[in-house]
Amino acid sequence: MNEERIKQLEECSLMLGRIANLVEEFCEEDETTLQGVAKLLAHYRDSQARDAWDFVDSLDRKNKI
Repeated sequence: MNEERIKQLEECSLMLGRIANLVEEFCEEDETTLQGVAKLLAHYRDSQARDAWDFVDSLDRKNKI
């Protein structure tokens, strides 16, 4: 493996470590970082869906749809 590839892998490893540290507080003890990221993404999308539904509901209450 050449030095450029090793440097690239080291940089990726550091980035993944930072991501793991950010996600760690959202993970259950037995979950992996990937599972934590998936769970955060699911919560984010659920929140977006609720916001969209609230917007449509508010328009409906104003008789705009």
